[in-house]
Amino acid sequence: MRDRYNTARVDREFFCPFRTVDAWRHQRKHEPELFAISVRLEETINERRAALGRDAVYLTRYGIPLTQAIPDTSPNDGSVDDDEGACDSGWCMT
Repeated sequence: MRDRYNTARVDREFFCPFRTVDAWRHQRKHEPELFAISVRLEETINERRAALGRDAVYLTRYGIPLTQAIPDTSPNDGSVDDDEGACDSGWCMT
């Protein structure tokens, strides 16, 4: 994975789907290289799933691509319902 995504920071969980919205926003603003890698990873996963005839999956709980879920705008522009303090893990299945 290190060679494919051209980063020495792969030991970090930079693409964890359990990240909060604020963590994704922070990454997009302060670590744009890692955010771009996360976007490419999500795209690669979905390209492979599409080739297998499977539905797309996403790295956020919103069911939309990362670039749409975490737009390059102000911290809360109303584009995504931002339940601050809500669990992003999905363990409760709600």
